[in-house]
Amino acid sequence: MIGTEGGTISVAGVNLLVPGGALTENHVIAVEVVRDADMDLPGEDNRSRITPLIKLGPLKLKLKKPVTVTIPHSAVIPDVDRHSVIVYSGQQRDENNKELVTWTEERSASWRLAEDTVDVSLTCLSFLSISLVSEETVQRHIFRVVSFVDSITNPEEDIIITCCLCKDNDEEFKSLIGDHKSKLRLGDYATYQIDRSSKRSDLSATQLVMSLELTKDSAYSISNESSKQSDIDHVCEASRVSQQFRLRRKKDVCVDTTILDAKLTVRHGDNSTDSVLQTKVRSLFISTESKRYLLQMLKPDEKLYEDLKLNIASQLNKHHCEKLCMYFGLASGVKESILEAEDVGMELMTILDEREVIMPQKMIALYEGLTGCSLNKIARKITEYTAALNKTEEQPKEQRITTTKKSKVKILMEEGTFTKTDVIQALGLSQGRVDLGRKLLQVVGKHKERLQAVEPVVFYKEQFISAASGGDLFSPEAGILLLMPPGCLPKDRIVNLSVITGLDPAKLPGSGSRLCQIVKCGPEELPLKKPALLRIPHCGYLGTDTPILTIYDGQLQGSTIDWRVMTLTNGECRVEDRYFELEMKKFGMFCITIKDTTGIKKQMRALPLINRITSPTDDLIITLWLYNSDSVEHQCLLQEETIQHGKIQLDQHSSFTLKPAKSPMSAQISIPTKDTFTVMDADTHDIDPEHLWTRTRHKVEFRLKNGGRDGSIVLNISTKGLMRRTLFCTFKINIEIERLLSPNSDGGHFSLRRQTPTAMVHSFDDMKRQLASRTDNETAVQIATILGLPADLKSIIRRSRTPGVLLLDKLVEKTIISAVRVSLLEGALMNNGNEEEAELVQRYRKENVVVSGLQAHH
Repeated sequence: MIGTEGGTISVAGVNLLVPGGALTENHVIAVEVVRDADMDLPGEDNRSRITPLIKLGPLKLKLKKPVTVTIPHSAVIPDVDRHSVIVYSGQQRDENNKELVTWTEERSASWRLAEDTVDVSLTCLSFLSISLVSEETVQRHIFRVVSFVDSITNPEEDIIITCCLCKDNDEEFKSLIGDHKSKLRLGDYATYQIDRSSKRSDLSATQLVMSLELTKDSAYSISNESSKQSDIDHVCEASRVSQQFRLRRKKDVCVDTTILDAKLTVRHGDNSTDSVLQTKVRSLFISTESKRYLLQMLKPDEKLYEDLKLNIASQLNKHHCEKLCMYFGLASGVKESILEAEDVGMELMTILDEREVIMPQKMIALYEGLTGCSLNKIARKITEYTAALNKTEEQPKEQRITTTKKSKVKILMEEGTFTKTDVIQALGLSQGRVDLGRKLLQVVGKHKERLQAVEPVVFYKEQFISAASGGDLFSPEAGILLLMPPGCLPKDRIVNLSVITGLDPAKLPGSGSRLCQIVKCGPEELPLKKPALLRIPHCGYLGTDTPILTIYDGQLQGSTIDWRVMTLTNGECRVEDRYFELEMKKFGMFCITIKDTTGIKKQMRALPLINRITSPTDDLIITLWLYNSDSVEHQCLLQEETIQHGKIQLDQHSSFTLKPAKSPMSAQISIPTKDTFTVMDADTHDIDPEHLWTRTRHKVEFRLKNGGRDGSIVLNISTKGLMRRTLFCTFKINIEIERLLSPNSDGGHFSLRRQTPTAMVHSFDDMKRQLASRTDNETAVQIATILGLPADLKSIIRRSRTPGVLLLDKLVEKTIISAVRVSLLEGALMNNGNEEEAELVQRYRKENVVVSGLQAHH
């Protein structure tokens, strides 16, 4: 709804500016991007059009002042001053036949051509088509290639892959992502260039071809055409096209652990590009209940829309529906089924909805139909709906919550570790109902690991626990169990359990041996009416004597952790063969150490990895990790090394038992045959056994000088005790040098093998640029304080002309943030009240969700 004071409407990058005084009364104004036009388009040469077809409605509405419409185009125009455009306006000749349009060349219309947009001024609303006038014989268009995959609720369902081309423009790209919110994105986008001949006689390469190919051993087959075509003129005009491929599961194949592996080829003439699309099928599973809730969250205006349809349907009689059927040109069979229905109004509304004649954000067609049939009283319902919709969209998030709901925000925030933004959104969706709001927050929590980008692994689980009946919280990945008896909690609330990793070993408490992970129970500092039992698995063989444990309770103080020794009485901590049991009187963060290791053995693992190289003649860097035999530690290590640092796993891990001997150990590398590779520095490194006992991991690094060989190399890596000559582990590895080459970017970014680090780094850099442009000196200093940067550095940031750039560079330099580690930055922005900037970080995490499947490839 636009009033006499004017306004703006933006759809898919198209912007309509209505100045004040252009309208004499309030009107429902619509902007529609017609992607598949079933009508004859203007101009003698189809290949001169550079914009999608635009419909400005209501058609034929005359204006007191010109309106300006800005339309994006996909053509690469190096010198816009040497080019001009032809503007065509179109009006329907017959209201009952939407395909009959009369086109007029608007010679007097003012226009302005820019590098990526065209501005046109009009005094009457109409269809709009823009053609480029150029002496050049070839038009160049740049597109982004993006692929999506639908979620599935069970393994029997077909998998739908949607491959899209959109204009290489951030607004169009955001619009495309928004239109596919309910799907999962497969990797980052790739850019693709199309060279279109502007000569009508040149009929070569008139089709853009998208084809999908599965691997021979795939658990799926393509059930429809594997190759699909789009008219190249339509692609360049519409600025967006998409094709869908349906994959059907083969019989008697288990897909729960299957990796979907497909190759997408986009080809126009001799120009083609191949992209690998990969994802774990298991990661596509989503429960029916969760899918329903998530779709509701993606369509917050659905209730208003459904109420409007019911309201209009109740006021339509048989005569009204007959007139509307004629207006919309419905076939005689459809018209008869509507008029014979028990509720004719609801039947008509259902058919219009199914055919997308009406949609939540697209009611102009029905408004025109009702006014055209002289049903103005019913048409006013649409103007009221549009005004309510715009009012909802214009209100800030804080204002959408009523006073009653605002009082409930505190309740849900006290129950769990939710951000204020999440709680407000949940209460808005649940119409203020705390129980439904809590359920929505739980659903989002369950899918947190799938929806977010990879962070340093922190196993996290949360659950609503009743104070009266109690309950248990179990993390199967980490094997940790939290038991809360009836009457333990002071009130009903959401309890969480997590494993903390990646802490600096030098800042961990005590000097004893660590046999288990650091565990956090939340909400932290929550006092309990009855003790809760925490069971943590360990990697030790403890013998017959009960070891002396020291338990530390950690409290977060700014960016550091304050560790305090817990005072224990008999029975508060028990040592079992495979786990520790701790009785807690309040929730917190716990670290357990053993002071005397006499008679104790420690189960450990060894894992060899190698750095990628950029040239076959580069030197090699090989890393041998020795770490606790713990599933959490193993997965953390793999995530950090293979995803964050891009290394390749050379062999499966090897297990060995470490005794509390004080004699030194060593790790050795050897090349058994004559080779051009030589070991730099030393081929043997001493290992202090104290490090293995007091830490959960230890690294040994070997460097090999490459004398020019680009074939393969055989290595022996071993770890042994120096005094007793005990062999702890040994690896014999054959390395093909070509497999170590880092992937380059000329094949696109869809392959998960190529997703790290190139695609994520580009996305990460883009996020940093956006954050830096929004960060002033005061905000940068506040964020630096929250994240614990030193005072001298904050002083430099305070005086800097580019404080945002300097802050982010220092955070990366100090490894506080990285392409796969952004949670601390997001939390700092939220705590400082910079919610819009925090949303940039959240969007980055969600757009890079595909990296969660990387581990399987190394």
